[in-house]
Amino acid sequence: EMGSSSNISPKAATFGSLKIGNTGTYKATSGTTTVSKEADTGGTDFMFYNDGTFTHNDGKFVFDDAGLSSSSNVRCSSSFYDVEITMGSFSLTSHHNMNVARDFTVTTGTYSDGSNGFTITRNVSVASGATLNLSNSSTQTKTMGFLIVASGGTFRACRGTTIVNGDPSGYPNFGINIDGTFNHNNGTFKYTGGGGALDLSGTGNLYNFEHAPTATTFITNNTTIENNLTMTGANFQGANGNEDLTVKGNVTINSSAKSLTFVGTSEHTFGFLTILNGTYKVQNDTGGFTKVGGIRNVGGTVSNAV
Repeated sequence: EMGSSSNISPKAATFGSLKIGNTGTYKATSGTTTVSKEADTGGTDFMFYNDGTFTHNDGKFVFDDAGLSSSSNVRCSSSFYDVEITMGSFSLTSHHNMNVARDFTVTTGTYSDGSNGFTITRNVSVASGATLNLSNSSTQTKTMGFLIVASGGTFRACRGTTIVNGDPSGYPNFGINIDGTFNHNNGTFKYTGGGGALDLSGTGNLYNFEHAPTATTFITNNTTIENNLTMTGANFQGANGNEDLTVKGNVTINSSAKSLTFVGTSEHTFGFLTILNGTYKVQNDTGGFTKVGGIRNVGGTVSNAV
């Protein structure tokens, strides 16, 4: 436990567990800090417990299961820089908001946010065999830069709103790349930022999807939305002209001078289509079609795709 200032060199730092008392300061290495055991803190075992001042110093913080015999916990009221979870067969549960200035990676094991905040500035990555579980609370919002779930990995979205800001470089870089298992958790997935590609080729569909980026977004494979699609941002379209889009609930377009466009042999199936502002471009004569339960055009446009 640290009750006063502690400074570590740029070299790697390895601890069993780490506790920073309310008057303590830990200035992390700019390399990698690893914790691999746990200590009892008020009746709960923590690998890292921060009640003082933690300075990440642009370094990585690793939670590793090497010294554990069961799952464990983390509480950090400050921001990390990079975080990697290597918990093997165990899980790590957060007891405070998880704020990361750069990347958050689950390499092995399971991370659960414990119904606390989850704000990751850049990449969230879930490796094969690993699991990332966001909250079952329907009132919370989680935010990340972009999301990668490898084949064999599992990601559970927040039951409230999960915001993905996307790759600022835009298409063809992926803002969402899910090759593993996606659990929509009956929540809303909101895509903002600078556009890019959406690859949803893994197992599981979106539930509610709000498309709100500032640049065109392309889906790269057949995509199903179990409930509603709301378009409030830039153009939304298929990448190659053969991507099917199925929305079992309502599609609402409310985006001035922007369009929902899928050309070629793409097939659209919508529960209901409402155009408040913007354009829905139907397929041309190349074999695609639109099947919709009804349409209401309030202040937008329906036109042929070119």
